[in-house]
Amino acid sequence: MAVDTMVASYVLNPSRRQHNLEGLVLEQLNHPMTTYEDVAGKGSKQVSFDRVSLDAATAYSAEDADYTLRLSEKLTEEVEEAELAELYYDLEMPLIEVLVAMERWGVKVDGSVLRALSKELERQLDQLAGRIYTLAGEEFNINSPVQLRTILFEKLGLPVIRRTKTGPSTDQGVLEQLASQHDLPAEILNYRGLSKLKSTYVDALPELIHPDTGRIHTSFNQTVTATGRLSSSDPNLQNIPIRTELGRQIRRPLWPGKAGGCSRAITTRSSFASWPTSRATRSLRRPSPPARTSTPGPPRKSSASSPRRSMPPSDAWPRW
Repeated sequence: MAVDTMVASYVLNPSRRQHNLEGLVLEQLNHPMTTYEDVAGKGSKQVSFDRVSLDAATAYSAEDADYTLRLSEKLTEEVEEAELAELYYDLEMPLIEVLVAMERWGVKVDGSVLRALSKELERQLDQLAGRIYTLAGEEFNINSPVQLRTILFEKLGLPVIRRTKTGPSTDQGVLEQLASQHDLPAEILNYRGLSKLKSTYVDALPELIHPDTGRIHTSFNQTVTATGRLSSSDPNLQNIPIRTELGRQIRRPLWPGKAGGCSRAITTRSSFASWPTSRATRSLRRPSPPARTSTPGPPRKSSASSPRRSMPPSDAWPRW
């Protein structure tokens, strides 16, 4: 039966910060593994794997396979001893296949709606900036902590709440305290919040739409949170606000797409407890959307963000 060392480690210790192969092998088997940088170099001097010498590439790959097997045997024994086999084989392993399908399916995004929203937010930011300049009595770089300090603490004479190594702090906590004494700190907070949403989501999401699929292919992380919930990254779609009207406007252009798509196939992990164990016999890998270029990336060892799993054939994808 196939084993995923990252998932096995997560089942045994969900509070562990990383479940990467190198760290687990060092901890469990007391063996420091050869890293990709050891064989391919670092930084600007790093070469692609096809330029690594045959002897070095062979030793690197053989060690990787050897210690993955050794680690898998040790972790599966621990899973059995901890009486976590049902959780591991019947829930977590089948979930891999679901996440593969969800990531491959992607999230449909109406870029035109977000681009129109970006223009509206730009207009609102200009209005906010105008009010900020009026309250400050002059124009300044709102995004400059140094210039903001000058306005708040020297020109307006507001009290210094906290100091950092570079001077009086102008972070969110400080501005929230100062907002009760003057209108300017409150407007600065409004400006920062609106600007962050615009740059993080409204402007960024349309740029992440894959040209071949018309969708955003986020990564659903199975082995990150200690509570057992999924997280997403590249981009993080879970942090888009939902309680504010602006957050709902940002979410509105995102949807699964075709009815019955994989995006709605999962709600909670408990819904998969009844899946047959035979589903866990495949070792799967998180997929990527079609590459923009034909140049393959270097082989990578498993990590919390880059699981090492073999790609299933196209006819192995679940159908909903």
